[in-house]
Amino acid sequence: MELPDSVKDVYDEIKDRLTSPFFGSFFIAWLIINWYIPISLIFYDQKELHNDNFRSFREVINSQLDLCRNVIWPLLCAFGYVLISPAIKAAINIYQTQVAVFSDNKITEILKKKSGIAAELKIKDELINLKSEQNSLAQSQIKELNSKLDSQDQEIPRLQSEVDRLQIDVNKLVDQNDINNKINELTTFVGVWIVNFSNSEGPIEETWDISLDGSVHVNNRRNYMIHRIIGHDNNVWLNLGAQGHFNTGYKSHFVFFLTRSNSNTVVWQGVDLLGETVMFQKNVYVLKPVGDNQ
Repeated sequence: MELPDSVKDVYDEIKDRLTSPFFGSFFIAWLIINWYIPISLIFYDQKELHNDNFRSFREVINSQLDLCRNVIWPLLCAFGYVLISPAIKAAINIYQTQVAVFSDNKITEILKKKSGIAAELKIKDELINLKSEQNSLAQSQIKELNSKLDSQDQEIPRLQSEVDRLQIDVNKLVDQNDINNKINELTTFVGVWIVNFSNSEGPIEETWDISLDGSVHVNNRRNYMIHRIIGHDNNVWLNLGAQGHFNTGYKSHFVFFLTRSNSNTVVWQGVDLLGETVMFQKNVYVLKPVGDNQ
């Protein structure tokens, strides 16, 4: 069943009045100031009323009737609450706002510190990982270098052995070259020579047979060795007029030759250190010595 609009309006008005801050504050102030009346009405019975010399609840109420307590003081409290409560609420709101701002600042500061600490810890972890990677790379490079050094240490003896072998081969080649040079120089002298010279006994003719090893057989009875040759056989064949000598152990051991040649005969003529004239002559075919019979 729906209430008429007029009754509903009255109900709403009463509801607004009862829920208004002024009425609520007046009611609460009245209950606090006149507390004896509601306590007696709620908790006292007839026996307790008689013990307090009251015959009924009306007498209790009448005994508490007072304009100041029943009206003035509750009204003043209601007005004071209505007037002061906004300021109190504003102060409470300001306090709550300040507390909230302070809390937010603290929380923000803590979060910043936490984020800073987290970032610092992250950087430290990255540095630790980087150092670990660098150490691993350094260890790997050290191992690689040690391996190369070991292989080089093993290679050095082999290379030294190879160098020694090559040096031996070079020495052999040098020795062989010296031998070849000596043989080439002796080639000019190898063969049978007719040697004519004079001494205190008069003219003398000897046959000198010079071998490739440098030995000289004189008349098949005396032996000498050619120790040194100065001059080149090319000068002899090309008739450049070079002067040379060789040491045969003959007399003063030195014989000097002024050379001349034709197509078939080589003639060396010179003077020894004793002043004797010496003539060497050998038949040749082209440029090769062929002995006495050629």
